[in-house]
Amino acid sequence: EEFNKWKDMFTVEAEGEEDGATAADGSIVEKFVDYVKLRKVVNLEDLAAEFRMRTSAAVDRLEQLEKMGRISGIFDDRGKYIYITTEEMAEVAAWLKQKGRVNRADLIAGCNRLIRLNPTAEDKAKLDADALSAAARLAGEA
Repeated sequence: EEFNKWKDMFTVEAEGEEDGATAADGSIVEKFVDYVKLRKVVNLEDLAAEFRMRTSAAVDRLEQLEKMGRISGIFDDRGKYIYITTEEMAEVAAWLKQKGRVNRADLIAGCNRLIRLNPTAEDKAKLDADALSAAARLAGEA
């Protein structure tokens, strides 16, 4: 009885996730894709925090984008998503066809050689520019 009295006193005025209409907006999806492509290796928790969603929602969105063919990559066991370009996939496939049967160590070494894990210089410049503009916005708000 006491619980029911208290329960009626509480109301939820806002939640921590964006509403579905905003999340489905094309510009948000484009920003999401660009965020992943620019960084190459993305921590799933950081990705979720950046777009104000739960980590499970970020994983779901990545999987949906993969099904749509917008991005390709793999989830690792440490909570990261590694974006792999179609060119890198083609290089790995060609290498595997050339080598034939390979053991796990050779496969890992080949993938480490063929798949770039860091942003290009051009992408790094974009990331730096984004960081500077974010810092300027924060300084303007203070």
